Amino acid sequence: MDITLPLLLENIVHVLNAAVADIGSLHPLIVHFPIALFCVAPLFLIASFIFKEQKFIILNITCTLMIIGMLSGFLSVFTGEQSAEYLEADPAYVQTLDAHYHLAETAQKIFTVLTLVLGVFLIFNKQLTVKFGKSFHNIFLIIFLIAHMIGLLFLSNAAHYGGKLVHKHGITTTLYESHP
Repeated sequence: MDITLPLLLENIVHVLNAAVADIGSLHPLIVHFPIALFCVAPLFLIASFIFKEQKFIILNITCTLMIIGMLSGFLSVFTGEQSAEYLEADPAYVQTLDAHYHLAETAQKIFTVLTLVLGVFLIFNKQLTVKFGKSFHNIFLIIFLIAHMIGLLFLSNAAHYGGKLVHKHGITTTLYESHP
């Protein structure tokens, strides 16, 4: 298959047309953004311990990644719900779909709270450090990192069940129905 500019443009037009007809068809495209962003964010958090001079810049980058992850997570859950509306209740995959949905929704809630907590922490960091001391900063970030890893457990399991829906049960969206 030759990858050409017209073919790439044709693919984009097809995706946009599919999205107009069925917003749920975008779920496979959107779902990977929050997964990637929430997996990368802890690396920046760890980097803030290593590069202490740039700590607040790195923490602001971490928060920005999490905000984008949170917003794309909401869009991902929304498109997933829209996509699921087209499915028939087949007992072969209903349990997998249910687990996927509940894990994704739980991960969304965890990461929404974590994103808001990190944002508030960064906004009020100076006041918190004055009130609770300098060690509070590092203790908070370690606890935050542990909570983030718990969120990643839910997110990775939601991704696992999503993959199971596609690769074991053959569930796809209308995006792939009539386009090579």
